Amino acid sequence: MNREAFFAALRRRGSGVFGTSLKQGQVDGTTAILDEAERRGTRTNDLAYALATVYHETARTMQPVMETLAKNVDTAIARLEKAWAAGKLKWVKTPYWRKDRNGKSWLGRGLVQLTHEDNYRKMSEVTGVDLVADPDRAMEMPIAVKILFDGMERGSFTSKGFNDFIDELDESDALDRAEYKAARKIINGTDKADVIAGYALAFEGALRQAGYQEKVTERAPAPPVAAETPKGRTDTVTVRVVQERLKELGYTEVGTPDGVFGKMTKTAILAFKNENDLKPIDDVIDQAFLEALDTASPRDLPRETVPPEVVRKNAPEVRTNWLIKIGALAAGIPAAIGGLLDGVLDNLGFARETIKPFKEMFTDIPSEVWLIGVAVIAGGAYLVARNGEQKGIAAYQSGERR
Repeated sequence: MNREAFFAALRRRGSGVFGTSLKQGQVDGTTAILDEAERRGTRTNDLAYALATVYHETARTMQPVMETLAKNVDTAIARLEKAWAAGKLKWVKTPYWRKDRNGKSWLGRGLVQLTHEDNYRKMSEVTGVDLVADPDRAMEMPIAVKILFDGMERGSFTSKGFNDFIDELDESDALDRAEYKAARKIINGTDKADVIAGYALAFEGALRQAGYQEKVTERAPAPPVAAETPKGRTDTVTVRVVQERLKELGYTEVGTPDGVFGKMTKTAILAFKNENDLKPIDDVIDQAFLEALDTASPRDLPRETVPPEVVRKNAPEVRTNWLIKIGALAAGIPAAIGGLLDGVLDNLGFARETIKPFKEMFTDIPSEVWLIGVAVIAGGAYLVARNGEQKGIAAYQSGERR
């Protein structure tokens, strides 16, 4: 691999990463990752996504960092506590950064922000270094690099790894981007998935320009690909990418992208081929279909066939009525049950609390009456909202509402 060509490609204006100059730390960190990748024979697309992940997780420094980019544990903990108190860490169920009885904090460290004691213990077995005894060793570059590759290859972080999302093929940018976007689940759900996918495309381009050679010696076999068979490709990775792309284009009949080549996916493929005059009209995922999918424009459905969920997305007033309808059901059904069945009412503590202020004002009115009143009001709100929603959908489908 021509390292000079690789870094030159990254420094090129508009490359998508780094910019026109690189700091020595960025070069050193990237070099350490490239060295390990060449030693392992890591596949090009896997390496591109690993580099993109580090670029994002380390705030572009390509050096092991502590969570919040703090210089020490106490500062990091203080910053996390402040964010937690301000409600900025809503996805965190328990403050994992707080020191345990041994005075150790299991906050994020390294190139991919290793967190939680269990993960430190898991990576101790992988690296051969006792990270439980000294979690700060995850900040050492050789150890951080090993955690990066082993974690992403084996799926040690979230049970998902490279093989679950990224195939070995050099495909169009759109298809590769879809794979990279899905691969965010290896580290952290869908957080910044599209942004990191863009970084991965930039790193992939630089790797290919530099002549990076993959050996494919240690990675587990990729899912089987049947590109040359009459049935086309049905491997999990390709199917998931196709599903994501079809959904982006408006083929909602594909359902939830899950990598399963089922009836809904086949229906969406047939619809795409029919609407784009792609022969033969079958459910085969072949190269011609993939190329057409890559360059296709978003679906332009006749208004009268637009499903309600699409209307709710594009028409705020329809969405509001739908939410009111759901809220009315959530309030009305328990209230009706509570008002009619005394035995159930005993288990509806929240219903009693809701009517308590009013009951204190009108002590002669039984709780059951109040609950029935709530149910009646909720029922009326439901009917009004449903009527508004239906009118909004009809107006959108007829073209009256743009």
